[in-house]
Amino acid sequence: MNKRYNIDKILKGIEELKESQKKTDEQLKRTDAEIDKLAKEADERSKRTDDEIDRLTKKTDAEIEKVNKMVGDLTDGWGKFVEGLVEPAIWVLFKRLGYKINKTLQRASSNVNGRNLEIDILAIGKNRDGEDIVLVIEVKSNLTIRE
Repeated sequence: MNKRYNIDKILKGIEELKESQKKTDEQLKRTDAEIDKLAKEADERSKRTDDEIDRLTKKTDAEIEKVNKMVGDLTDGWGKFVEGLVEPAIWVLFKRLGYKINKTLQRASSNVNGRNLEIDILAIGKNRDGEDIVLVIEVKSNLTIRE
């Protein structure tokens, strides 16, 4: 009877172990499903965040482009203004130096060997000896030590 009792006890333990394993497996399935759900939600939040960052980056880039254009327009306008102040003085200045200016051109440009060249003021005239001359004048509103 003692052996029979031990076998029954062992069989009962095995059945309890099987039942416990079944419950553990069910709990693991529920846990896996919850983890999958949380991972999917995190992926969706991450994608929404990435999309928002992309949208804001594009918006910022567009704003920077607008500001750059405004600054460019402002500096270009300032440059034209300063050149407009300098151009009439060229006639007088070079006359005092013995040159006869016949024509000035503002913002002359050309393409030389694939390089764009912009000349602020191009003055055409004659030197003291009556020879044809072309003066290339760079106008600066602020001078550096190098200039």
